[in-house]
Amino acid sequence: SPKIETVDPNGNLTFKYRLMEFANPPTIAYVMDPGDSILILASKNCGPFVKIHQITSSDHEASTEFAKIIVPLSSLNIGATDVVSLLIQLKHNGVAGDFLMQIDEFGVKTITPFDLKLVEAKLPILSKMKLKQADAITLGGSVSNEGLQDFGQWRLVATVTPGTFADSATLNSLAAGVTQQVNTPNPFTPTQTGLYTINYMAKSVSASQAEVDLTNNILSGEVEITDSTMGRDVGESTIPLGYGPTYAGRRIMGQTYRLKVADTLTSISFWVDAITSDVSAKGYYCRTNNTSGNPTPITGQDSTSTELTITTDEAFNWHTISFKKPNLPKGRPMLANTRYFFGIIGTDGDLRIGFNNENYESGTSFAFFNGTFMSTVDLLAQGAGNFFLRPNFGRLITTATQSPIEMSLSNADLFPNPASQSVKLAINLNKPSAVQVSIFNLTGKQLSTQSFDASQGRNALALPTEGLSKGVYLVKINAQGFTSTKKLVVE
Repeated sequence: SPKIETVDPNGNLTFKYRLMEFANPPTIAYVMDPGDSILILASKNCGPFVKIHQITSSDHEASTEFAKIIVPLSSLNIGATDVVSLLIQLKHNGVAGDFLMQIDEFGVKTITPFDLKLVEAKLPILSKMKLKQADAITLGGSVSNEGLQDFGQWRLVATVTPGTFADSATLNSLAAGVTQQVNTPNPFTPTQTGLYTINYMAKSVSASQAEVDLTNNILSGEVEITDSTMGRDVGESTIPLGYGPTYAGRRIMGQTYRLKVADTLTSISFWVDAITSDVSAKGYYCRTNNTSGNPTPITGQDSTSTELTITTDEAFNWHTISFKKPNLPKGRPMLANTRYFFGIIGTDGDLRIGFNNENYESGTSFAFFNGTFMSTVDLLAQGAGNFFLRPNFGRLITTATQSPIEMSLSNADLFPNPASQSVKLAINLNKPSAVQVSIFNLTGKQLSTQSFDASQGRNALALPTEGLSKGVYLVKINAQGFTSTKKLVVE
């Protein structure tokens, strides 16, 4: 190690380590054999190194989790002006396979007798889920004993807000330097839409093992439960795909989803990157009979969504193609426990669209050219900007009793959503109308209001987002005496 100055005479050498079989990447824990050892040595003022700790096969428990070593330095009789150097030596018995030692959080510091640390909190893979399709969320985490002494009973507590959900797991012991994973007995099942915060706290049960510092006992994270979309939004990592003018024939890009319950496909939103000319596209979906691999279409193919034309000045933005028709005003019914392939068909021009490869099912994404499906790997070399695709779902409605203006308000969309600098309200009206749009925060405070003289047909009304901090807002739309409310996310 580098030379360490101003060492507390009663301090401790501390670091985390694990032994792994030598491989790239290292994934298998190494089992120490007789003759293997780890020596920890210390030198004072550039003098000879002396052994202060040793780990042998009888001391080491093979694990991919990091173990913590705490070695008192009191035997060195360190003075105020002394300088200390530390050395770690690995000895191999020359028989078994090679191994390597990974070290983290190396240092010399004063260690308290009792110190639990919550090193990892278990959170959903997706930060955004649709209520009907969301699985129960398993709660848990990894807790490390950072103190000098073993803990007796300790507990991991999980709470979810808003609401009253709370659950905990109690364990009987945790040795010094050991990290343990634990789940609470009951998962959290979302019952309504909204932004949930999952809070975790590790704590001792015994008053005699009270901790001085609780700041490292707490972790939290968020998950959004929505009733309108599934999949992640713009801002997440992407794979650069697309297609250019050299591809001919039928051109579909999309991804697979498995719907757990019956639902309604209302539209498909997609991110358009750089385009060199105006383009046109339709939405597409079909049922598939594959649980993995290429989504071979079977029954239920449908490319009869409304056709959308996108001009070059509308690039670098979200766009939405609707599946709502006069005979199906709420969209296309989807079957429960069924796998679907959702995508976009380019009908004219060189369209570069995108989809998020980390979809709800952790499935695969595909392009379909000239009757052949191509996977994301096949297309990586083609190059395109970052992009996303997201199927949108709504409540399953079996009867249509809405008036034309109610249908217009219900089908209105905010784009892009999430928004960063600007947002527009897309609304298709049956006749010229005065439209009032107001933005509220989640406490009900009105932040802005605007009035528009909208024309018959399609309108794109620009809404102010200046001064809005990151968060969730409600957009209230009023026209012809009817009202509809949409959710807006500002990033």
